[in-house]
Amino acid sequence: MAAKSYLWYELRIAFGWASILPALLFPAYALLGWAVWSSHDQQPTLSELAVICELLLPLAAGLLAAHLMSIERDEAFDHIRRSYPETWWRVPLMRTVMSVALVLCAAALGALIFRMAYGDYPLADILFPALPPALYLLGLALLVNNLTGNAWTSGAVILGYWFIEYISRGQYTGALFLFRSTMPNTTDYGLNRGLLTGLALILITVNALYSGWRRRGRG
Repeated sequence: MAAKSYLWYELRIAFGWASILPALLFPAYALLGWAVWSSHDQQPTLSELAVICELLLPLAAGLLAAHLMSIERDEAFDHIRRSYPETWWRVPLMRTVMSVALVLCAAALGALIFRMAYGDYPLADILFPALPPALYLLGLALLVNNLTGNAWTSGAVILGYWFIEYISRGQYTGALFLFRSTMPNTTDYGLNRGLLTGLALILITVNALYSGWRRRGRG
């Protein structure tokens, strides 16, 4: 596959509607919040904006990546794709990089809307705490989708995981609580963000290794 056509193929997959629509969840809510608060002549607090980011950005990250590893299987193209002379890590790397890029674009667009609506604010205090749980759910979505070969299953896992975390306030996950920044529990904040980031990298690595295993015809 020529480099130009390969890149175009991967861009079409990563930035198709199945990824774009979940990615717009955070910016769309930012616009909706702007309209609601403006209609009441009010302005949200910094903590309210942080809650929006930490809740919606990880959910968007997981859902936008929930189909990326099974597209060839969904289109009955998997065996042909695995016959291409390419390295085993190329597909998982491209899908991961592009999904992360899409998450960052969504975060930047939401941040731009907040800035236009409410003026200058500490960007790091609002967006950066949401990135480790977003990366974690993204990695989980990629791996579950790769293991099951079904986008609906991986999407359901992400949505269920997110919902249980929200209603339980980390009762079941403890140190891995997704929303530790805005819903504090007894876990050290730095440890929590470090664990989420580290586990996200492990999930991404396992996803790549499993892709290599499948490519050798064992899955």
